[in-house]
Amino acid sequence: MLTEVMRHYRLARPPVDVGFYETEHHKQIVHDLRATIMAGRLIALTAVIGSGKSLLVRRLREALERENRVIVSRALSLEKAKITVPLLVSALFYDLSPDKLPTISRQAERRERDLQELFRKAKKPVALFVDDAHDLHANTLKALKRLVELVQEGGGQLSVVMLGYPRLKNDLRRPTMEEVGDRTTLFEFGGLRDRQRDFIDWVLRASLEEGVEPEEVITDDAATLLAARLKTPLQLSRYLVRALRLDSGLAPSRSTGPSSMACCLAASTTSSPSSTDTATT
Repeated sequence: MLTEVMRHYRLARPPVDVGFYETEHHKQIVHDLRATIMAGRLIALTAVIGSGKSLLVRRLREALERENRVIVSRALSLEKAKITVPLLVSALFYDLSPDKLPTISRQAERRERDLQELFRKAKKPVALFVDDAHDLHANTLKALKRLVELVQEGGGQLSVVMLGYPRLKNDLRRPTMEEVGDRTTLFEFGGLRDRQRDFIDWVLRASLEEGVEPEEVITDDAATLLAARLKTPLQLSRYLVRALRLDSGLAPSRSTGPSSMACCLAASTTSSPSSTDTATT
């Protein structure tokens, strides 16, 4: 965000990624996820791009690690399109083994027996988080179901938390995926739901210099227009920044400041948000 725009509106920081905005919906989703993780299940959490799912899950993982009642595991591979069950099994070995460089057998039978032994020694539930699960092949989803069963048969407890876009939900509901879908607890994260207007006030208060109020920057009509046209935190922050730039760049002969903000917002949101904001696949 241009420093001239920030000075014009007395912004201490850009109104993007300023923290975690929590609603009752967020709290309920986290509460339900915790309970399901403790039960040892296949879990799918789906949400559209920009809804705040990644931040929500990051905070959940951190809370689970602090409480130390559940062992949190996660594959760190950057090649998300190549996530396979062997890669996820390797992540479990690294996160459960007391050795920094665990020995992972190349023989499937030996590897699976060693994994069962690691779970028995852990004596705690394990939560394996899988990012971008909407890209997983059907056979990989079926193998994850078998992995949960393998751990249970060995006396351990594993929950696989699959995170992805709504396409994951659609895949799990296909008739060909019934054996996995029927055994998966599905959560649909709705993001802000009807709290867009409150989010705008919150993000501005977190961004403005001390002593500056949101109404000094944006009128109620303009904020209501923004909240009505957009849905996710990513969209709201992006178009708020865009409107601030447009407003501060008006010709000197025209009115600037809060009174012209509604016009700028109307201009910046006339067309539908781009696919990077609203994609659900």
